[in-house]
Formats: sequence, C-alpha cells, structure tokens
Amino acid sequence: MGWLEWLCVSRRPKDRSPRSVSIPPPNFPSVIDEEQREKSTHHDNTQNHRNEKKSSHQQNGRNQITMDPPKSRNKSTFDSKKGDPSYSETVSDRYASAPVTTSDIEREYDEYSTSSYQKSRSNTTRRMNLDASLGERVRETSTVPRKSFSVSTDETEEPSTRRKRAESQQSLSRNTSNASREAPRGIRTNCLVGLRNLGNTCYLNSILQCLHKTPNIHDVLSSVRSPEPSVAAEFVQTMEQMQQAAELAVISPTSLKREIGRRNRRFASSQQQDSQEFLRVLLDMLHEDCNRNKGKRLSPIDEKILDEMEDRKKSRTCFDRYREQNDSPFSAMFCGQLKSSVVCEKCRFVSTCFDVFWDLSLPIPARRHVTLEECLGLFTQEEVLDGSEKVRCAKCKKPQRCTKAFKICRLPNILVLHLKRFSAHHSYSDKVQTPITFPKTLDLSNFVALTDGSSSCYYECFGVSNHIGSTVSSGHYTAHCLHPTQKRWYLYDDSRVREEDWRSICQSNQEAFVLFYVRV
Repeated sequence: MGWLEWLCVSRRPKDRSPRSVSIPPPNFPSVIDEEQREKSTHHDNTQNHRNEKKSSHQQNGRNQITMDPPKSRNKSTFDSKKGDPSYSETVSDRYASAPVTTSDIEREYDEYSTSSYQKSRSNTTRRMNLDASLGERVRETSTVPRKSFSVSTDETEEPSTRRKRAESQQSLSRNTSNASREAPRGIRTNCLVGLRNLGNTCYLNSILQCLHKTPNIHDVLSSVRSPEPSVAAEFVQTMEQMQQAAELAVISPTSLKREIGRRNRRFASSQQQDSQEFLRVLLDMLHEDCNRNKGKRLSPIDEKILDEMEDRKKSRTCFDRYREQNDSPFSAMFCGQLKSSVVCEKCRFVSTCFDVFWDLSLPIPARRHVTLEECLGLFTQEEVLDGSEKVRCAKCKKPQRCTKAFKICRLPNILVLHLKRFSAHHSYSDKVQTPITFPKTLDLSNFVALTDGSSSCYYECFGVSNHIGSTVSSGHYTAHCLHPTQKRWYLYDDSRVREEDWRSICQSNQEAFVLFYVRV
C-alpha cells in the first residue's frame, strides 16, 4: 500500500454505532411455565373431582361441601382429649380420607367446646375445694386468728364447701363483734399489722410498733392539731392506717420517713440507725409540732429564792415552768422528772437540781446475769466526783470532792427505759451481750423520792424494742408487743408477725434494748 492509499484509509469515518451481539439463551427450565402447568393441572383435577362429587351428592339427595386443603398446610391436632385416636389424627388426613359435611364440622366443634368447658369447670371445682380444705386446716392449727377470704363462688362449688365457708364467716364476725363490745375505749382490736422495710428501716418499724401498742395512744392522737405537712400529721396518718388495715396486712411508712428525713438529714439515708435515738428525735418532732405553748416567754425568777425552797415545792415549780413552754399531748404522756443531788464532802452542802426526762438510760452491771431492778439500782447509786470531775461548791466557792445521786421524783404515764448496750464514745463499739431479766410488773417504789403515797409506782410492760447484732451500725431491730385485747405477746419482724411466749421474752434476754412500761 502506498502512502496515498494509506492516507485515504486512515481518514475514513469510523462506524460508532453499537454492535448488536445475539447471545443464545441458556437452556434452563422455565419456572413460571412449570407453576402455570401445575396450577392448570391441579385446577382441572379439582374441577373434575368437584363435578364427580356434585353429581354423586345430587344422586343421594343432599348437599355436601368438600374441602381439599393445600398439601403445604401445617399439621394440627385437636388436643382436647389426650389419648383419643380420633383426635390425634391430623386435619389433612381426615379431610383427605373422606368428604366432610357441614353437620360433621359443627358436631366436632360442639364436642370440642363441651369437653373444654367441662374440663375447665372440673378444674375450677377441684381448685376451690382444695382452697377450702387448706383454709379450714389453717384456721384449725394456727395460733393467730385470721380473717377468712371472701371468695366468689359459683354453681360448681360443692354444697358442703359453701356451708363450711358460711359457718366460718359467721363465727368470725361473731367473735369480732364480741371483741369490739368487750374492748374498752382507746384500745384497738386489730394490732396484728406488719410494716414494710424500706431499706434498713427496721429501727423505725420497731419503734412504730411499740408506739402503736401504747395504751390510749389513739385517744391522744385524736386531739392532735398540726398543720400539714408535718411529722405529727404523717405520724397520725400512719397510726390510722395501721388501725384501719386488715389483720396481718403490711403498711409502708414511706411518707413518715420522708418527712422525718426532711427535718433531720441523718434519717434521710438508708443507713442503719439507733432505735433509741430515733425514738428521742421522733418524740421531739411530735412535741414541737403539737406544742401549744411554743415560743412563750418565761417570767424571770431569782435563783437564790429557788435554792431556798424545799425540795417538794422546788420540784413542782421547776416542772410547772417547764410546762409553761412545753405543753403537748406527747409531753403529758412521756415526761417525768429527775432529782439530782450533789453533796460536798467537806462542808456537806447539798445542791439539788430537777430536770425533765423523756426516757431513762440505764447502765448494765458487769455480771453474767442481771435483772432490771439491778440496772435501776446502779442508775440511782451514789457516784463519787473527784479529780477532773470535781464540782464547784456553792458554799466553799471552789471545786470540791462530791457525791452525786439520782432519784425519780415525778413518774410519767409511759416509762421508757433504755438499756445502755453500746458506748457513747465509739459508734462501732462492741455490744454488751449481758442477759437481762425484766418483770412484767415493775415496782419503782425503791427508786422514787418525794412520793406522797397517793400516786402508783407500779408499771406493766407492753413493748420491747430488740437489737440483734454486735454493733450499733449493723444488725437488725425487732419488737415484742402485747396485744391490748388478747393479752398475748407477738413478735413484729418488719412485715412478719407471729405469737411468742412471754417467758421467752423476759427471761435472760440478750437482745432487749428499749423497754416500754405503762403506769397502772
């Protein structure tokens, strides 16, 4: 090729149209065709089958419906009667074996519904009879009286069961009405109520149970007038809930704990606290909310004139001055008066002082077994004040060696005795595990001064706050309380309540922490 031919060929316009390539289709079977073919074949077979059945049905003189479910349908069984071969057969097999009429389907559905209904009724009857027998067994063997549950009965219940339930309800209502008529005013017939633990609040539950069992406490609470929100209002509401709750019910003192924690941040947390300290804080808050003479100023008095008074007159004057600023239903119940006498060993000058107390903290003698009277004797025993504890004598005008002694000069209506099982210097100190025996009836005549003989010195125990553990910051608190109408002792362990014997409570008790006595 010459250069001229090459130039003509190179300048020829190129064909830029896309080339069409014919690719033969793969030799795959057509799925769509197969499906259509199967559908048409199935439709023809079904139509022929229906025509044959229809002609046969018309010959027999009745209309029938044939059902041919798809083969891909899952198998299902009628399990209303287990072990019956007719119900273990699959639906597809039953329908494929023979034509099913409308009356057959309705008859099978009626049989299935009737069997299920009878089975449920029999189960209900068996369950109710079992509940009734268990309830009768519990009422016969339990030492704590229980209220019968109101169960709605139907026609399936046995007549004997209904008769027994009616008799038990009548006897229970008769006993409750008799207890209500026999109970004097201010005494509750329902005291078997538990308190829910809100997180280390067993100390609160223990004290609330003892206060709830205090005689005439609800007569006092009926006269409480305090603005809301306040600790007194929440306390009254909690006591009313415990009073109105059903027997063996459980109450949550959430609002009361929240209000106490708002006033004192120490009790706002979920940490374990001392039940005796909580009692003092609670009584102070209740007294402050209900104090009728709050903020009242006292008239001035000369101390020399007060010192020259005799003990009886001085005691009455000091207590009256205290009542001028502190007058509430709770101070009238729990307040007493102590007489403190300090004698100078050099000039024998006696200095007396009268103080109001809400509870008494009793030391525990260092012995293996002690009694409550021995703890009171150690509390009122003379103590020598020497060295750094010397007291300045008003007559000698300088510190002198002295002796100090306590006596009770005014007895409260409710006496609270705190057993000093923990040291006040160390919060994690070891607990004094000395067993203490305390009487049901306590005589304080040997520990009282300035008595006129007209007032009683006898007290009866109605509540005990127990501490189980080795340190004050750990352990668990429970309460033993006397039922006001049954005159039986019960253990209140948060939400659990059970009866216990008095001898197991008062004899050599290593867990008794706070004792509650009422004046008789």
